[in-house]
Amino acid sequence: MIENGSATPALLRRLNAARVLDALRSESALTVVELLQRSGLSRATLDAVLDDLSRVGLIGPAQDPTGVARGRGRPQRRLRFRGESGHVLGIDIGAHRLEAVVADLAGTVVAQRTASLTPELSRARRIRTARKLAADALGEAGATVPRAVGIGSPGIVDPATGTVRYCNAMTQWSKFALADTLANALGAPAVVENDANLAAIGEHWHGVAQDHADVVYLMAGDRVGSGILIGGELVRGTSGGTGEMAFLGLLRHGDPDEPLEQLVTEIVDAAIDELIAQKAVRTDAVRVLMRDLEPLHGVQVPDLERWLGAVQAGRSGARREFRTALVRYCRVGLVVATLISPELLVIGGRAAEAADVVVPTLRTVLDRLVGPGVRPPRVVASELGSWGVALGAVRIALDRAERTLLDALD
Repeated sequence: MIENGSATPALLRRLNAARVLDALRSESALTVVELLQRSGLSRATLDAVLDDLSRVGLIGPAQDPTGVARGRGRPQRRLRFRGESGHVLGIDIGAHRLEAVVADLAGTVVAQRTASLTPELSRARRIRTARKLAADALGEAGATVPRAVGIGSPGIVDPATGTVRYCNAMTQWSKFALADTLANALGAPAVVENDANLAAIGEHWHGVAQDHADVVYLMAGDRVGSGILIGGELVRGTSGGTGEMAFLGLLRHGDPDEPLEQLVTEIVDAAIDELIAQKAVRTDAVRVLMRDLEPLHGVQVPDLERWLGAVQAGRSGARREFRTALVRYCRVGLVVATLISPELLVIGGRAAEAADVVVPTLRTVLDRLVGPGVRPPRVVASELGSWGVALGAVRIALDRAERTLLDALD
């Protein structure tokens, strides 16, 4: 809240403009009278704001949707947000995959591109690939220079500078000024955020978390991490490391005499029994759990198809490996859910493709074990697929673009 006398005229101008933009974005068009009602501004202040926003091209006239004249006198002035007046770019730079999404200023996606990478690729080649993919996506959208760029990266990111402070997933990526590098290359202001954080933002914007304020996004696959929203706001911590999973090794070896461990194991055994009884072991969900979530649970299965047959046949060694993988996954979910106590726990990354196995099992674990007086979170799988991080990058690029445009009003 701004205290009396602490708001400068320039700040008030930007705040008033943001209020009007929020109103216009919520509808296809509004009359000046409707904007007065929604914004709470005086007519003189609103007129000044509308002049400012028209000058920078963010708003424009809108036709009466009925096309019918309304009696004598001057027709009411109708205005709309001009989403087509610019574009933003969201880029997800991962170890194995690079994705670029272009959206207009209304957030409508107009172009998407993707490329395959390897963790060993040099930093220079990774950046060249990102630049080319961005240019291709912008070209497809009919744009040249975006208003802003949002970038997702694994590792610990300094949100103030856009520097990747530490990342062991990609070559030469630690201590890398990623925001400055791509801002210079693309000619637009750039903001960098951790990939799991952006996935959480993407889910909150366009995914399964839209109607939830307290959300944990649990990413597992070739990337492992979590993004946390409290009250709809991202939690980064002092150095941007909130949500990192450095503790995973501590969860790999439970105490079999611990009652909590026994209960988790009992629930997992029941889930495995049901899969075997339904002859549902040879499914893509189980394949993804064992093959693609290995960075999280640490269980290696050299011959997956043979292993699946051994589990279905009830062989003890294969079943024990299945149990270990699923128990370890549930331990991580239990730790995150009890520590944060969110409304919603979103299973994302490649783990979303194992949802048929991990979601019901984790739901049962949390329902029974979160603790007295604590409401367990709802557990759901992401529906954004691999594009969640890039969509989150688009969202932060839109926020940055608006700040830059509103700053131009001064």
